[in-house]
Amino acid sequence: RHDWVIVDSPPVAGLADARILSEVVDGAVLVIRAGTTRYPEVEASVAALGQELAELRMQRKQERMRREEETRKQRQQAARAAISGELAALRARVEAVAADAAETGLSGRQRVLLTQIGSLATQAGSASTDGNLLAARERLSELQREADGLAMAVAGVFSARERGRALAALRAPLADEPNRAELDPGGAADVSRLMAE
Repeated sequence: RHDWVIVDSPPVAGLADARILSEVVDGAVLVIRAGTTRYPEVEASVAALGQELAELRMQRKQERMRREEETRKQRQQAARAAISGELAALRARVEAVAADAAETGLSGRQRVLLTQIGSLATQAGSASTDGNLLAARERLSELQREADGLAMAVAGVFSARERGRALAALRAPLADEPNRAELDPGGAADVSRLMAE
């Protein structure tokens, strides 16, 4: 790579070489012979090259802007697709706890979460700016935390139920034991303490 590349070409007047080369260069230096080249020829050559270079610069600028816009659209489409995929996975995860949520009395919370996921899916699908996509990504993170909270609440209710069942299973045979305090006073105190829990 070089900072400057100089391309020599035949005379501008009457030949297409200079115009063709103007498509691959950023500028031009017009060399004239003093006392030989007439002023109208110089003016015509400068005008032709100047116009060619100006048109070329405009075309390059438009092409660069088109590529940047295309890249931006592709990036946004990829972001929308990623958010959509994560929302689908989150919806499946929340729907999977529907029966457990109903059994634990948390079905209302689960339905609200599913509604919020659907609303965000609609918003994210139509997001047309980077700011909107960022906001959708942040809301998705919030909904994921809410889904984690729902799963923990359901697990907490089940855990409390299982603990209650285990304690009931321990109490049942112990309640029928006669004179346990006489047989094992220390153990009877432990059993009484456990039953009190």
